[in-house]
Amino acid sequence: MDQGSALGELLRRLRTRAGLSQEELGSAAGVNARTISDLERSVTRYPRAASARGIADALDLTEAERATWLSLAIPPAGPAAVGEPDAAITDSLTATDLAGAVSDLRRRRGISAPELSQRTGLNVRTIADIEAGRRRKVHPGNAARLADELGLAGGARERFLRLAAGVADPGPDAGVGVGVGGLVPAHPALPGREHELAEVADLLARYRLVIVTGPGGVGKTALAEAVLAGLDRPHLAIDLTRVAAGEDLGRAIALISRFDEDTDAGWAGQVGALLPPDAVLLLDNLEHLRGVREAVKTIQASRGDITVLATSRTMSGLADGAEYAIGPLQLPAACRLFRDVAARSGRPLLARTPPELIEQVCVRLDLLPLAIILAAAWSRLMTPQEILARLDRPAGLLRALETPGQGPGQPRHATVASTVGWSLALVSEPARALFRALSAYPAPWPLDLVEAVSMTARLEPLHELVQAGLVGASDNGAGGTSYSLLQTVRDVGRGELDSEPGWRDSVLERHAVHLLGRAAALGPLLLTGVPAALAECDELAPHVRGAFEHLLRAADARVVSLAAAWWRYWLHRGQNRRGLALVAQALELRPAAGEAPAEDTAVALYGAAALAHYCGDNDRGTRYATDALARFRALGNTSRVGGVLSLLGIMEFYSGRPRAALDWYRRGLAEIDSESAPDTYATLLTNAAPVYAVLGDVAAARAAAEDAARRLQALGNLAGVAANLGNLAEWAARVGERDRARELLSECRELQASLGDSYNVVQAVLNLGKLSADEGDAATAQEELDAARDLLRGTDNPWSDAFGDALAAQIAVLNGDMAAARGHARLAMRKAEALGYQGTIVAAALASASAAAWSDDREQTLESAGLGLRQSEQSDEAAVVSLALLVAAVHAEGASPARIGEDVLALERLLRRWASHPGCAPYPIAARSARRRGLRLGEAGHDPDRSPAPPIGELRELALTLCDAVGAAGKISTGPE
Repeated sequence: MDQGSALGELLRRLRTRAGLSQEELGSAAGVNARTISDLERSVTRYPRAASARGIADALDLTEAERATWLSLAIPPAGPAAVGEPDAAITDSLTATDLAGAVSDLRRRRGISAPELSQRTGLNVRTIADIEAGRRRKVHPGNAARLADELGLAGGARERFLRLAAGVADPGPDAGVGVGVGGLVPAHPALPGREHELAEVADLLARYRLVIVTGPGGVGKTALAEAVLAGLDRPHLAIDLTRVAAGEDLGRAIALISRFDEDTDAGWAGQVGALLPPDAVLLLDNLEHLRGVREAVKTIQASRGDITVLATSRTMSGLADGAEYAIGPLQLPAACRLFRDVAARSGRPLLARTPPELIEQVCVRLDLLPLAIILAAAWSRLMTPQEILARLDRPAGLLRALETPGQGPGQPRHATVASTVGWSLALVSEPARALFRALSAYPAPWPLDLVEAVSMTARLEPLHELVQAGLVGASDNGAGGTSYSLLQTVRDVGRGELDSEPGWRDSVLERHAVHLLGRAAALGPLLLTGVPAALAECDELAPHVRGAFEHLLRAADARVVSLAAAWWRYWLHRGQNRRGLALVAQALELRPAAGEAPAEDTAVALYGAAALAHYCGDNDRGTRYATDALARFRALGNTSRVGGVLSLLGIMEFYSGRPRAALDWYRRGLAEIDSESAPDTYATLLTNAAPVYAVLGDVAAARAAAEDAARRLQALGNLAGVAANLGNLAEWAARVGERDRARELLSECRELQASLGDSYNVVQAVLNLGKLSADEGDAATAQEELDAARDLLRGTDNPWSDAFGDALAAQIAVLNGDMAAARGHARLAMRKAEALGYQGTIVAAALASASAAAWSDDREQTLESAGLGLRQSEQSDEAAVVSLALLVAAVHAEGASPARIGEDVLALERLLRRWASHPGCAPYPIAARSARRRGLRLGEAGHDPDRSPAPPIGELRELALTLCDAVGAAGKISTGPE
């Protein structure tokens, strides 16, 4: 195994052991992920020394592993690294200029440019400028440091310092570029390509053939020119872009260079005659030519010292060479390029131009240098905002501006369309047809969808497009491949597609038909959240959105069937508003012909009801659900009837009407046969359990949950099992078994996460946070809240969002930040009142009342406590005890009228009786505030009478009487502070 293979294999093994992706290792080591990939594929055999050490640090290697890694990754010093005769170095200095001297000596010493920068304290850009010949003089102090680090002494040091001072000019022999075919090899360093420049130069030092590949407009030619300009080797550049497609490479070189063709390989000898020793031959643009492999072999055979650098959109059959694939610019470099071109247009961007605006333009242009240059050139006429607004129709914008007496430059780079057209001209007609079809939608295409829109069952057209750099192939993360087009490339194809309305409609029809079939197959799997199904849905989601829009535009009744199959995906991913909007449009559509199947219409109505509920609009959800219920009953689908009854119960429960919710569940359990619809029956039991608990029948709640869990476990319905774990955790918490509650919630969260149920994962995490807050553990509660907010980002989940604000208020009380607590409580209250979410109203009121009591705000304490008590029918007993305790604490402090004093004493007696029952002790946020005002209940569980607690309603009503006795309004202000 050679050095490159050994290095790649070692890196792959160490990275896998560390559990890091290439991107993660690159980020930790401070190098580009492409570098990691190239090392593992042995494309790059020696990384920069600084990069090698950064990778070692990121992998946390042992001393022995680090030594092995560095011995492979950092090449040994050249033959002149130690003890090279001073005369040899002197001769080298007399044969070159400053640029060549620094580059040559640095390489002889085995030092990379960044290392030399670090050792001398010079900026790495300064080193690059010196070696590229852009800086011909160096400050004497900097020159002395360079001489020291390059190991110069005696006469060699003196000659080097004269070169650095601009005194000596040893001659122009080294690094002379010979222009052939109109290409000018001297090219400035490219902004944002410093890493690529160094890596290609490194490859040229180690390989006889290097091919720079990439899509059109990415800057392959510019990169090759810049590499040659920075080399300390002679070079010859041959521009092959104007040669007709299909021409033989050897003949093309002879024609362009006007060589004799009297022998088969005579042109190779004539090329060799032009090249000085150890030269680099640039063959610019090979993808359209034939006989490339044979011609390159002929060149290399004629001169063993020649290195060939080629550019091509594909490897062009050059399998023996080292490929260097370049991609779009990094965003900062792209923005810098846009600003530079705008400045050269005569209208530099103003300092007040928002950086985000330039970023949007560059991202829309795929960070492609050509597209950015063409767009930025219009800056003399337009602002970036105006340029961005016109990128929805880029054909007229992404073209080179002509100046009087001059054309727009190379025809293939005059417009993005011509650049794409150059590649399209090299592929077959079936491939061009597939290209136009793939331009229909901007999302990545899975292979089966590519096959669905293709006009042929063969895969050769797709292979041609990938080989031509028009379509990119990537791993989709689920064991498959996705195919995508750069947006600027897609713009060209979409223009061609739209120019043929009939053919476009046939493509969109095949696309929609395939997605209808996939959605129908995936829909049932989403009922229980199968992770593999969700992963496939994630890839298909942008295409489904496109199919929706196509069917809606066509007034096609099949859009209802698509809505019926797909709505659960939006629910799982928290995209409730987006899903509701599309399902509602489908249901409101007046079809141009025919009607959607009755079953699909009913299912779509049911989906709209569920999405409306999760959007917080229970009134709208109830209207949809009532319509769906009537339709399912007319169809005789009892299983679906049970599902709608369950949803109606959920909406009543969340609207603060637990008795109405229980009525829906009982009707469902009576109407549904547990044998013919076991899943639906178990779901009704699952949803009835928390309602029983709210109404005070904990025994019935536990029995319903345990019965449902047994049924769902037998059915293999893991989503239902997870829901019941959450219910059982709630009962455990209510009876004081908090450790058991935490275990159940953790198990619930893990199971829901394995199912991809993002909505309920968030709720489980928030419940774990509330459990910690209820125990006074603010730090753990904050960790859970932060995790929940990360999961909530980018989703439509108003219920969990409101609950999270209430939890933040409780945590702030525990941390002693009463101002923050009251702010979070107001925000949570505003959201919860809009939803009618009683549980969150109570939690926010408790935090607000606790903060007010701590801050000696008597009136606000009673207002908040009164509001919480009025909404506490769905809350646990501990919340009612906590609110009542704050009311008693406020009244017990200071003098009070005799009648109120008697009520306070009665309230205290009730509080002590309730606090002695498991799970009913007041929460720490209330207990601490009450103690601050002088009221303590004593230790829970030590009531001398051990008498049964009175109904919780008696405690609630007495506390409310004390609130009303001072005229409490019973409502928290939700306005700004």
